[in-house]
Amino acid sequence: MIQRSEYTVGEVASMTGLSTHTLRVWERRYGALEPARTAAKQRRYSREDVEFLLRVKQLSRAGGRSIRLALEEARGELPVDLPSAPPPDLPAATQAATMWRSVADLSPNLVAVLDGRGRIVDCNVAVVRITGQFRAQVQGTRFVDLMDAHDRAKAAQVYRRPLREHPAWELNVRTPRVQGLFSFDCRLLREGDRWLIACSGHDLTQSGSELWPAGGEPSAGGRGEARRAVPATQSPSP
Repeated sequence: MIQRSEYTVGEVASMTGLSTHTLRVWERRYGALEPARTAAKQRRYSREDVEFLLRVKQLSRAGGRSIRLALEEARGELPVDLPSAPPPDLPAATQAATMWRSVADLSPNLVAVLDGRGRIVDCNVAVVRITGQFRAQVQGTRFVDLMDAHDRAKAAQVYRRPLREHPAWELNVRTPRVQGLFSFDCRLLREGDRWLIACSGHDLTQSGSELWPAGGEPSAGGRGEARRAVPATQSPSP
């Protein structure tokens, strides 16, 4: 089961786009955070810590504040006065990528965006965590490599042409840190002249997971049966 409450310094670096060196400087020089420590003296960060760091980053870069002022504003010690529009030298595509990552990284689900060959274009920190690698190392790897060997052929159907959506596509994930049955909701996205596949998978072994029947309504007992994927009736042209 994926732990949701604590993140390592490397995971926080991937989530925020800040280097581990920057995180340590902010802590030592500016007192940005006092992360919890394990028995082995390793830093552990909460979701609130991550959100705070993202806020400081926004204030310092988009708002043009010094780190010290950004920290004070993020703590509510100064009035916030961000510009109404981002600086013109920050591309809209970069802003959008940063925003989607910030949102996706807060989800406990495994979220990965695939290209037409089944390679991971981008992913959230939950995927980074189960691989034990950095985000840049995960990008470009095959989606099927996250799966148990017996489920790789089934996982490959997600990007097999003609492309189609695969809701509630159950796959056995097997990585160095996680092993279990996940239900992936795989949807098609258009980016310019190419199609991408966005896959979000939740762990069916977690206590209290809600499973929905094919009709989309909960069963009378409050827990539906796991539904199998129903192929989409229409497929985009390659």
